[in-house]
Amino acid sequence: MKKIVLLFVLILSVHSLSAQLAVKKWSISSQGGSASSSGGIGMVFTIGELAVREYTSGGVLLSESFVGPDIAALDVEDYQLLEDVLIYPNPVSHNLYVRLPETMQYEVKLMDMTGKEVIGKQGRGELVSLDISSLAQGTYLLLVIDRSEHRMHVFKVEKR
Repeated sequence: MKKIVLLFVLILSVHSLSAQLAVKKWSISSQGGSASSSGGIGMVFTIGELAVREYTSGGVLLSESFVGPDIAALDVEDYQLLEDVLIYPNPVSHNLYVRLPETMQYEVKLMDMTGKEVIGKQGRGELVSLDISSLAQGTYLLLVIDRSEHRMHVFKVEKR
């Protein structure tokens, strides 16, 4: 009797091992849609969404991600390059100067590498001065934005 129970457990173990499915992530570039293959394996994805393989068996769905009908795309403004912007000195210790190509309505943002804005300034003119002496040493991103003309320039700034 023990041999029969042991044989039954062994058969169930082998059967469950053969029924396992590896779930793997797929990186989707700029496409959207769905795909399926034999064995009930399917993939659903949207633009920029991380897609996974899904397995359906007897009403049970195995999935690692959720792609629902409530996904919405945000409107993104299209900016052209703001040319002839100069920044100096770089690397910088105290004051960073931004020379704009013309007198214009500007917005200047200095951001740390996590994307947090550490200094922001708005105004009108051709020369912008930012006092960064209180900031820690490191690498920052400087965004110079002309919202009226939809132009922008991004600089890498080294604080020492």
